[in-house]
Amino acid sequence: MKCSICKKDYDGWGNNAEPVNSGRCCDGCNWTQVIPARLMNFAKPKVKVGDRIEFQIGEEIYTDRITYVMGHIIEGEKFCLTYTNFKIANS
Repeated sequence: MKCSICKKDYDGWGNNAEPVNSGRCCDGCNWTQVIPARLMNFAKPKVKVGDRIEFQIGEEIYTDRITYVMGHIIEGEKFCLTYTNFKIANS
């Protein structure tokens, strides 16, 4: 079989390559690309442009609307945040 990620031949059953792609992958790509990608997806909340977020700085609680998402960085209309310091607010 050919790995759907590195395109090299591998023996055995292979591994589900989701979320990297929808094919099967070798053990090497599973350990170095697929598992880390799954952990990243598990560790971060699912946010999208337009979601309202709520966060606290000191004693003040702020709300903002997400305008841009890239990796762990979220930009809002007023603030730029990381996934570690906010929650999704009720709309």
